[in-house]
Amino acid sequence: MTPVFEVRGLTKIYVMGEVQVRALRGIDRASAGRVLGDGYRVEARVVVWEGREVVKAPVSSLFRRGEGWAAFVEQGGVARERAIRIGHRDGTSAEILSGVSAGANVVRYPPDAVADGTPIARRQE
Repeated sequence: MTPVFEVRGLTKIYVMGEVQVRALRGIDRASAGRVLGDGYRVEARVVVWEGREVVKAPVSSLFRRGEGWAAFVEQGGVARERAIRIGHRDGTSAEILSGVSAGANVVRYPPDAVADGTPIARRQE
């Protein structure tokens, strides 16, 4: 029997080491109308990884420091640099394995002018 819906992935490795998977969809037209009916569509959600009680931070707050990763954490009105270890990540957030605690305020898009001990203030939104 030919599958009604088949997903194959293409993996592409970028310079920064990120992997993107693009799904290719193929529907057997002969059985699609019979199984799905007219006017139906398929929406898919692919879960690559999930975890419980995960500390995460926006990738916009992370930067490279030597061979590792770092982030600035707000502490008493100043930026404090923290060496961190990351786990899983996607385009918007990263799992923090160590270096930043849950509930900590991290600096997003830190400019080059920010260093350990630089006074910072929360931006009004």
